[in-house]
Amino acid sequence: MRFQLIALALALSLSGCAITSGLTIEPGETFVLGGDQRGAFTVELLNTGSVEIEVAEVTVAEDTLRVARLAPGEVARAHFGARSAALIINRGDVDVTVRATIRGDTNVGMGYAQTR
Repeated sequence: MRFQLIALALALSLSGCAITSGLTIEPGETFVLGGDQRGAFTVELLNTGSVEIEVAEVTVAEDTLRVARLAPGEVARAHFGARSAALIINRGDVDVTVRATIRGDTNVGMGYAQTR
């Protein structure tokens, strides 16, 4: 019984795991989150910058889907499937800052790419 309680406590604690991070994205850059992860994940984004940002998804089929546009101060939550990537795009002329909280499969790659 004690082993079962420990296992349940561990499972519940892992299911509630989240990563929260502040990001800075330079003009003309895209922050890429995910793409190779086994499971789905959800991202909550708060635009803490002074210019609009775009959020898109690159699916397993390599389709790019527009998810949201966030004005400064706006929040959005989006769900991304296994092997999909979230794109946070700065098309502005100044750095943008974003607060991101990731839930679900948090074993996701992260990096920057030039905006196309």
